[in-house]
Amino acid sequence: DKPTWHDNYPSAREHMDAIVETDKEETPDMVTGPHSPTEAAKICQCTASELCHGALAGKPEGRYLDKLRTIHDATVNNVNPWIQYHLTERTTAPTLHDLLHVLCICDTNNLVLLKLDVTKAHRRIKVRRCDWKYITALINDQIWVNKCGTYGVASAQYYWGRMAALNLRLLYYFYPDIKWAFVYVDDFIIVLDTKNHKALALATILTMTAWGCPLSWKKTSLGEVSNWLGYQVNCRTITSTMTPDKQIIMINILRKLLQGAQHTDNEVVSNTGRLQWATAICPQMRPFLQPLYSW
Repeated sequence: DKPTWHDNYPSAREHMDAIVETDKEETPDMVTGPHSPTEAAKICQCTASELCHGALAGKPEGRYLDKLRTIHDATVNNVNPWIQYHLTERTTAPTLHDLLHVLCICDTNNLVLLKLDVTKAHRRIKVRRCDWKYITALINDQIWVNKCGTYGVASAQYYWGRMAALNLRLLYYFYPDIKWAFVYVDDFIIVLDTKNHKALALATILTMTAWGCPLSWKKTSLGEVSNWLGYQVNCRTITSTMTPDKQIIMINILRKLLQGAQHTDNEVVSNTGRLQWATAICPQMRPFLQPLYSW
């Protein structure tokens, strides 16, 4: 079916004020609004009936659930299937074991890890005006028009993945002393030699900032131990463990299973996915998840 529009989810109505506030903060570079249907259609260079409002949802995030991520579901309104139909390839990403493998083949006595995180990575890719009609949102009977990559729209990850790969290739070109570099979505981890790591780390950060890649300073770190993808990696001992907050989540899941407590279908699916992620630290444990999959 061709792209159309879809109602928002209940969580969007629950967090409507926060979603509107976020849109206002991103105006006018990333989003424009609020508009009437006629105004939005004129901006998108289409008719009002061609506007494809995605189904919005609000998802609290962060350690204390103090942040809200606006999710724009472009699958239920048939926008994503049309995008995916025209994509010739999929984005691939490294895993924890790719990083550990690199540490194994390098001299671990002289390595440090530079961790960088890009803020609102998907929102940094501009979208052609003729495609704005596919990423509109209906909030309180008014329309907001996204002008850039939108979380939940398939093309956002695809094009940001290409941009992230370009960042890596440029860093390798400018700084041949970089031992290795990985990026998973918007999380960069760069392996440096200790003989010049401070100057090289500073140069890397300044270069990425200069060409317009916005970094989250509070998530930036440099040292032998670093957090990446929810894992804590030690490049000296080549070991990894879950970060403390992730450990708490996993312990609570396992305790509930040991107690024989009832689980909903959604809990089974969610917990199985989280436990599978946790076994990346010790892949030999993964076969023991079979009873969960058999449910």
